[in-house]
Order: sequence, then C-alpha cells, then structure tokens
Amino acid sequence: MTPQPTKTNGYYRARITAFKEHSKDKTYGRQLQYGFVPDEFVAEYGEEEFDGYIRARLYSDDNDRPLTFTELATFNTWFDMHPEKICGKMKASSSLYMPVTVVGTRRDVETAIDNGIRDNHTTAPCLVATKRNKYQGVYRQKLKDDFGFPMVNVDVQDSDEQAEEFCKNIYEDFAKLAERLGKPYQIMSLYGNLGISVGANTIKSGVGAYYRGEDRVMAFRKRVFFISHEWFHALDHYLSYVCLKQQPKYLVSKYITTVKIPDSPVLVAMKHLVKILPETRYYQTVKTMCRRYSDMDEDYWLSNHEMLARAFETYILLKDPVSLSLSNAHGGTYPSVSMSNFTAFDYDKDLQSAFDELIKYI
Repeated sequence: MTPQPTKTNGYYRARITAFKEHSKDKTYGRQLQYGFVPDEFVAEYGEEEFDGYIRARLYSDDNDRPLTFTELATFNTWFDMHPEKICGKMKASSSLYMPVTVVGTRRDVETAIDNGIRDNHTTAPCLVATKRNKYQGVYRQKLKDDFGFPMVNVDVQDSDEQAEEFCKNIYEDFAKLAERLGKPYQIMSLYGNLGISVGANTIKSGVGAYYRGEDRVMAFRKRVFFISHEWFHALDHYLSYVCLKQQPKYLVSKYITTVKIPDSPVLVAMKHLVKILPETRYYQTVKTMCRRYSDMDEDYWLSNHEMLARAFETYILLKDPVSLSLSNAHGGTYPSVSMSNFTAFDYDKDLQSAFDELIKYI
C-alpha cells in the first residue's frame, strides 16, 4: 500500500478537487459527495485511483496558504482534519437519502464528548515520522485508531512479525494504564498530542524508553513493562503547552511553584502534588538512598519531574498487586522504586490522594 501524502493545506485542496471529480461517478457519486470513499470504489478502480489523483495535484504556487471557511466546509474536510470529532467509523449505507452513516460504540461517543467539553485542548503542530514506515501491521494501526496517536513510527530491523509483536505489547501496556486510571483510551495519546516511536534505531543506546519533548514522542526500544513513568513526563509537558502556553521543553512540575498559574483545576492539583512531595516518606526514602549511593546524582533523582514520574509509576503499580510482585521480582524498574520496597509510598495516603485529584481533571 502506497503511503498517504502528508495532510497539508495543499493536500486538502487536492482532496477537494478529487472528490469533485469522482463524485460524478454514477455508482458511487452520492457517497463520494459526503467525503467518503467506499471500499467497493477502491476494489473496482484500485487504491491508487483516488490517492493518485490527489498526489498529481498536490503542488502549486499558492497551495499551502490557509484554507478558507468554504474549503473547510466542503465535503468533510474539517472532519478529516479533526477525526476525534467523529464518534465512530464512517460506513457506506444503502439509504437513498443517507448514503453514508457513522457506526460507533458508547466509548466512542463518551470519548468525543469528554474531549469536547475540556478547556485544555491545544493547537499543537502535527507530529511527523522521522522516516517512512515499511511495516503496516494491525497493531500499529490499532494504536492510532483506538488511542488516537497521530504518529506511530516503527523502525524495527527484525521481521514484520517481530514488529507486530512489539506493537501488540505496547498496545496492551497502554490499555492497562488507561484501565488503571479509569480513563478512556484517548487519554493515552493526550488527546492526539503524543506520538510513538518503536525500535532500536529510534532510541539512544542503553535506554529502554524515554519521552522526547522536542517532538512530543514516547520512544521504545522494544517493550517496557511499566510505561507509566515516561507517560507522566509526557503529561507534565502536555500541561505546560496546553495550560501555560509555554515553550517545547517546558515542564509544569519544574516551575509551577514559582510562577503564577491560571485558575485551572488541573494546575491547582499539580501544584498541590509538587508542594507535598518533599514532605512524604517516599521522598525521604529516596533521598536517603541517594546519599547511600555516591554515584547517584541527587539533583537529578530528587528533581520534581523525576520524583513525580517515579512516584506516579508506583501509584499505578499499587493498583495491581500482580505488577507489584513482578516489579519486585525483577528488582524494580528504578532504584528509587525497588529500594523503597513500596512501603514508604504505601503510607503516603496524601500523595496517593493528590494523584487521584490530578487524574480526575485530565
């Protein structure tokens, strides 16, 4: 399958032209007039018929100027730009008056409504893959469809079967995290503001996973049992550019106690979390451990953003005794977690309540 062109303003202008031309088709014209390309159309004419028409008209001298209101309202251009507003999947219908319908689940509807009523959405630029993906597996697409990740870049040198296994494992890990938080799957992509990059070539040596703030991507080598640590870093960053309109690498946790914040429940909850963290037994346990091991950088390990990410990881683990046992058996995912044996955090009920309050407003 030929990769789809990048969805620039020029792409949408070419797309509008393609729909206008192909909507003259006697068999499929009415469905195409709704901005929907039926599977039967692709089967009859080939998958290159529509996309190839767009590519041939993608470039012109003035093609990248902003779309006008008329262009946004033509066919389903605006909805293609904002798929999170569609509560399900577009399907062909046999109805004469409604040739296209949308089929969705209760979760699809609740997710769309939940996104719409929040005041913390963003107009962040789209993420762009670092290289063209040859692997086009089922779970790569499911990560995009079910969670809303705008980009899933897979660069695995092994077989497609191995790449599929990696993506399946990551899909399951994100599903578990969403379920433990009691949140819809869309929160994992931070409502379309977080991308995924998978494979040894996408990540620095010696690291299993990390969050890249400059392009808003969670990068994985293969699989990480507990993704909550890096996801919290992404959330920390997300709150900075959504609620505070700050620069790319700005983290809310690093500055929230020293700057004036808007009257936003989620920021108030984060500020409270940062404020009480040094008062907890969990923090004191890690501080003692840092002094015990001279090779540990105390400034790094006790920084707000790192301590919160590790405390959040423990907060998630405590929701599942099986994962807790697995982490202990493997020596823990981080020294600050394993050496505290979770007992110090378990007594910090105020810290757990603060995380509950933060998650409530996300």
